[in-house]
Amino acid sequence: TRLRFFGRMSTPIATAGAYGIFALLAIYFATQTRVRAQQWLLAIGVIAICCAILLSQSRTAILAFAISATVLLARHHYKLLLLIIVALAILFMLLPSFWELSIANRGLSYRPAIWQYVMTDVGQAIGFGRGLMHPPDITIMMQGDLVTHHHGGAHSHFIATYRNGGLVGLGLLLILFLVATLQSLLLYIKGHSLYLPLMLFAITCMAFTGDRLIAGPRIAWLYIWLPLALLIIYPMRYNKLLGANNHLTAKDDPF
Repeated sequence: TRLRFFGRMSTPIATAGAYGIFALLAIYFATQTRVRAQQWLLAIGVIAICCAILLSQSRTAILAFAISATVLLARHHYKLLLLIIVALAILFMLLPSFWELSIANRGLSYRPAIWQYVMTDVGQAIGFGRGLMHPPDITIMMQGDLVTHHHGGAHSHFIATYRNGGLVGLGLLLILFLVATLQSLLLYIKGHSLYLPLMLFAITCMAFTGDRLIAGPRIAWLYIWLPLALLIIYPMRYNKLLGANNHLTAKDDPF
């Protein structure tokens, strides 16, 4: 049974994605602060959130978090990263049932069938898509039966963008995230380790979960638009800090 959350965050997949962003931020601040009490408090929070992500059984969120956390820690804290990898390996060897409970018993994914249906559903509207009002109903074969999921979604923001906006919409989205990823990579090389992991987390989640991007506030906005927003305001923050300190380095900027 998958761990169910509460209120607006009741969907396991989307909620695990949002929790992953909070865990990444907690890891980042825990490695930045020098106050021991804050480090322990944030570490406890990270452990609790990671357990929630595992028990949500969202393989997308688990994969996205594993990639992003590795990139985040590899920049300045590779010894801590190696320690965590060894600890996780020991944990799963001692408690194999935890691995089966969180991931292994999920079975095969229906995403390939869903993506094939959505790509076919676009039909002749490959240029500009079928529009945001096109119903996201999915009809696929499940356990030998033809089943229709109303409002089931494309299980990929990129494929859903192609369905709704065609090659034009998908192209614009890919350009946006390509430019943002390159910018975050440049900042990562300069020593700002937060932006690239957030972007990798967002792209991984977008590739395997979700549907519409702009149709009303959604949980996915936390891990899609937050990294972009931080990148947008970075030049303004950097110039403000530079005005107060002509010898500004990456360590002087908390983000």
